[in-house]
Amino acid sequence: MSMIFITLDAPSANSTLAFGLDNAGQIVGSYNDITGTHDFIYSGGTFTQLDYPPASSTIAHDINSTGQIVGYESDATGQHGFLYGSGAQAPFILIIDPSATDGTQALGINDSGQIVGVYTDGTGTHGFLLVGNNYSTLDDSAGNNTQRWASTTRARLSAVSSMAPASTASS
Repeated sequence: MSMIFITLDAPSANSTLAFGLDNAGQIVGSYNDITGTHDFIYSGGTFTQLDYPPASSTIAHDINSTGQIVGYESDATGQHGFLYGSGAQAPFILIIDPSATDGTQALGINDSGQIVGVYTDGTGTHGFLLVGNNYSTLDDSAGNNTQRWASTTRARLSAVSSMAPASTASS
């Protein structure tokens, strides 16, 4: 298998981050320029900015094989996860978990349209799975903050837990 390495530099950006890749080679991510943080899709050698209109910043985090993109935007009320559809579903759909008081981030989507991410509330950070309109909270049974990620290349969901260190030594 041969691999091709490319450098992604969004026009006029001072930094560019790639987060998601679909089977067709489309890449999603974010970049910073003098006006703020913007999300993008890179396809066929072209950057397309997707910014959610009222947001002060947007980050595209994953893309599935049908072109659905998930990420999160920041505005005056906090962070909110979004789904950007493909084709006739092109408008942004905000994904706001009713349990989230401090913000929601959509971090992964598989080919079935299942979305995983995180939300925060007064008790910490929690993972979630969104299937259709049904949310499931996915917490680490040990009570640690939890994050969930989706694998778009395998069209299945996988979980990663961020474990806090048992103790911190000081020097």
